[in-house]
Amino acid sequence: LTNHVLIEGYDDEDIKRTDPSSASIGIIEPIIAKRVMTVNDKPVSGTPTITIGERVKFKISFTCPNITVGNVRIRDFLPPGQINTKCGTFTYYTPENNYTGTASLIPTMIEPNGMEWELGNLPPYATWSITYEVVVDDVSEVKAQAVYHNLAKYSAVTTSGKWYSDRVQIPINYIEPHLSIFKDRGPEDISSGDTVTYQITITN
Repeated sequence: LTNHVLIEGYDDEDIKRTDPSSASIGIIEPIIAKRVMTVNDKPVSGTPTITIGERVKFKISFTCPNITVGNVRIRDFLPPGQINTKCGTFTYYTPENNYTGTASLIPTMIEPNGMEWELGNLPPYATWSITYEVVVDDVSEVKAQAVYHNLAKYSAVTTSGKWYSDRVQIPINYIEPHLSIFKDRGPEDISSGDTVTYQITITN
């Protein structure tokens, strides 16, 4: 934030003079970040394109600047078609090692498709992260060219006792499997006692 001031006046020769000045202060707040780590255990970059049955691993990170925040809650809302299967990795780090919260690896479920972690009070420079995996379900929302956003947000209380929050979201592109099936048999001409071989081919 910058506060500007401008002084105007006239000198002894009746010439208008101006003198500007300003003062700035910075705003610091916790940072929440989210990204896709892997799809089917393969690293990805950018916006992933996924389909039914694939496994997607997400990571949420929360970092405090040089401030103390209290009653921190992290909420994550999965888009349609994603089922949370496991929370694989939990990490917490602070230089002073004075974390006073009681965050659990297993989140509280929020209907219809959300999760919440309660971190409690966090000291300056504290960092918390969670990595979890979801499976794309076979539902009507998972269709070609469908784009949904995976949303994560936090809420916390400042040292002055006021609530504030922020959010981050990442897009997810869905595609549908396009399966075709072909069946053949041989030989063409058969008679009693002959063996008939059938071949079924499925392509995507």
